[in-house]
Amino acid sequence: MLKQILLEENEKVRNQIKAYYKYSNLTSLSMLSGIISNSPDVFGLLLSTNKRIIFYTETMKTNKILFEIKHEEIIEFKEQKQTVGLFKKIPSIVICHEKGEEVFSTMGDLEKFSELKCFFNEITTNHG
Repeated sequence: MLKQILLEENEKVRNQIKAYYKYSNLTSLSMLSGIISNSPDVFGLLLSTNKRIIFYTETMKTNKILFEIKHEEIIEFKEQKQTVGLFKKIPSIVICHEKGEEVFSTMGDLEKFSELKCFFNEITTNHG
């Protein structure tokens, strides 16, 4: 039911996974992270539909879409290392699109990261 609120008419969810999103818009989320100097990694649900990719999270009992992009705007998905803290690097997936890049990770959980890679591979297969 929650997902249906986010969907447009004739839009269907193909896949979903929980992940962390490297959120770069500090002004609207800084009160949640408590850290203004760094972009927070926000935990939420990543959805792939027949039209777009959506990332949303529940913030103070309110659903908020932090990122959405239509499939035709995606240039590529790539894997890279993301720095967390001073010395730790974790694997992440970057969505390169017409307006910039978005970074998703599992905060170092390699088993979950394998599932995240499969999530993006399915999008490539269905829309690439």
